[in-house]
Amino acid sequence: EARLLVIDLNLPRETVEYTLTLARQFEIDIFVIPVSGPKMARLPEDLSGVTWLIVNQDESEAYFDVSVETEEDFEGLVDRWLATGVQNVVITRGAKGSIYGNQEGDRETLFSVRTDNVVDVTGAGDSYSSGIIYGFVNGYSALDSIQFGMTNAYYTIQTEETVRMDLNEETLNNEKTQLFLKETK
Repeated sequence: EARLLVIDLNLPRETVEYTLTLARQFEIDIFVIPVSGPKMARLPEDLSGVTWLIVNQDESEAYFDVSVETEEDFEGLVDRWLATGVQNVVITRGAKGSIYGNQEGDRETLFSVRTDNVVDVTGAGDSYSSGIIYGFVNGYSALDSIQFGMTNAYYTIQTEETVRMDLNEETLNNEKTQLFLKETK
């Protein structure tokens, strides 16, 4: 009866495969968050049924055994991931921004919102992923969901905590509005 499953690749490959099969069988949305390049071997080739894959450039390069040299190569990673069956993929690369794509052919390049007040980047990836999950669960568009992720990461790296102590739904919504209104000016 779960509405959503989230797995990372700290799990053994057999557990990942079983969880993906279970999600397909019961038509449960599933998010995959890899965690590191070396653990990409735990991700099977068939990713059909994966609702969202939130991955970074290094993890993508490790999975496909390629080296990204150009922007075209980076954008091509989206197509490679979609060919595995993933419904939505966002590939991050820190301060250089992200790229999003889905099976409907949507593509979006997202530029990171910069801050000079970086205290600690620990937790940035998890906060990014949790913002996307928050947006998805609450029915926001993919772009809005990614902006929630970007917002949460932006504020997380400005704290000493891995998980922000001031985080709640109202705060996240207000911060996203303020951050992205500021960026469009």
